[in-house]
Amino acid sequence: MEIKKNIISPSGQKFEITYNDVDEDNAFIGKKMESVRAYCFIKDLLVVVHEAAGYWGIPGGSIENEESVRDGAVREVMEETNMKILKMKFVGMHETISLSGESAFQARVVCLVEPVGDFIEDPAGEITEIKLMDPYEFIKLDDYQWDEISNRMLERAMEFKKQMEMEAN
Repeated sequence: MEIKKNIISPSGQKFEITYNDVDEDNAFIGKKMESVRAYCFIKDLLVVVHEAAGYWGIPGGSIENEESVRDGAVREVMEETNMKILKMKFVGMHETISLSGESAFQARVVCLVEPVGDFIEDPAGEITEIKLMDPYEFIKLDDYQWDEISNRMLERAMEFKKQMEMEAN
C-alpha cells in the first residue's frame, strides 16, 4: 500500500512523505536508507523510549555506513534499550522530500525482544528512559503525532507480531 501526505514540521518546514509497505529487504536496494525505527514487543507490550529531545517514541536511529536495515535495527535496539531481537519483520519504508528536493528514506520494522539486562543508559545519551506500554495507549500520547501513515505502520506491526508469535509456538 502506498500513502502520500504533505506535512508541516513544528518548525514550519514543509515535507512530502510517501509511505510504502515493505515485506523484504530487497525493497531497500538502491535507496540510501538513513534511519530505522523498531516496534519492539515483549508479549503484548510495546517498548517505548523517552528521547532526550523531550518526546516518547520507538527505538531506532541512523543507519551507519554500509550497514543493512536489519543490522541497524539490531544495533539501535540494543544501544537504546539493552534488549536483543529474537525475531524481526519489515513493516514499511517512507521517503521524506523537503521543498528543496532533499530526500531521506526511513525504514520501520517490528520485532520480538527480550532484555539482556537492566536498562542503565544509552551510550549516545539520546534515551533517558524506557518503558513497556499498551501500543494503543502509546498512540494517545500528546507528544506523538499519529496520522494515516503512523496508523498503517502500527496496524502492520501488530499483524506481523501475531505471525511471529505463532511461528515461535
